Amino acid sequence: MLIIRPKNSCLKKCLNIFYKYEHDVLTMGSGGNYNSTTHMEIKDLEDEYVKFLQDLPVSEMANRPQRYTFLNMTISLLEVLIKNEIVTEIKSNLNFYRKSWRMMLIHGKAGDYTLRIINAHYTNFPDFPIHDEIPKFFTYQSFRPISLIADSFSCVENFIEKEFPKSEKFKDTFKYFFDARNGSTHDLGDLDMNLADYIKNNLPSFIKIIKKIISTSLEYRQKIEKKSITAEDQRISEAQKKWLDKVNEAVEKNGGCGKCTECKKHRKTRCKNRVVPSNLWYYKNFIFNTRFKTELKNLRSSLK
Repeated sequence: MLIIRPKNSCLKKCLNIFYKYEHDVLTMGSGGNYNSTTHMEIKDLEDEYVKFLQDLPVSEMANRPQRYTFLNMTISLLEVLIKNEIVTEIKSNLNFYRKSWRMMLIHGKAGDYTLRIINAHYTNFPDFPIHDEIPKFFTYQSFRPISLIADSFSCVENFIEKEFPKSEKFKDTFKYFFDARNGSTHDLGDLDMNLADYIKNNLPSFIKIIKKIISTSLEYRQKIEKKSITAEDQRISEAQKKWLDKVNEAVEKNGGCGKCTECKKHRKTRCKNRVVPSNLWYYKNFIFNTRFKTELKNLRSSLK
C-alpha cells in the first residue's frame, strides 16, 4: 500500500486525479469528446487541471519541484486547449477552411507522418478530416511555434506581437513562460518564482487569452472572403496582402528571402524569415507543392 505523507502534497494530488478517473480513458483529445477516447469533456478537464495547478505552492526555494510540475503541466494543458480551439473552429466552418488548408500549414513540421498526410491520395477528396489533422502538424511548447501558427492562420506577419490587443507585459510573460519549458524539461531548470506566482494567480485569464489568440487569428482568416466594410477591416486586409506577397516572394526565390545571412550563403532551408514555407511544402531543389502554390495564389486574389 502506498502511503502519502502530508509533505508530499504534490504527489498526493497527482494520484488523486489518477484514481478519480482510473476507470476512464484519459486521452486528452480535442474538439470536445474526441473520437470517444475520453470520458471527460474538455471544459471538465480544464477545470480539473486548473484547480490542481492553482493549489500548487510555487513560491520559496523549497518548492522548486512544484514549480517544475506547474510549468510543464500548464504547458501540456495549454497544448490540449489550443488544439481543441483549432479543431472546434475548423469544424464550425469546414467548407471555408478546405479551400486553403495547405496555406494554414505553411509552417507545418515535416516528418514521416505529416509528409504521408500531405501526399496521401485521399487528401484530394472532400472527406479529408482537416479539423482532426491540422493540429498534428505543429508543436506547441515554446513561443515561436505558437507565434507562427497565429501568423499562418491569420495571414498577418507577427500577429501576436502586432495585432493581438494585449499589453507588452502579457506578451513578455507568455514568451518567457513558454520558453522556460525546454530548460525545465531537459535540464531541470527552475522557473522564476515571481513569474510562477504571477501565472498561478492569473491562470484562468492567462489560459483564456491564449485560447483567444488562436480563435482571433482564425477570425482574421475568415475576413479574407468578406468585403472590407470598416477602416479596421481594410487595415487588416492590407496587412494580409503584405504577408501573402512576402510568402509569394519567398516561393519565387526558391525557398528563401534572399536577404538574411543564411540565404546569402545559399542555405535557404535555414532562412530566418518568418514568411518562408517549411520544407513540408517543397521537394529537392526547392520545387514547391503545386497545390500549395495554387492556394497561395487564390488567397492573394481574394484580397484585390
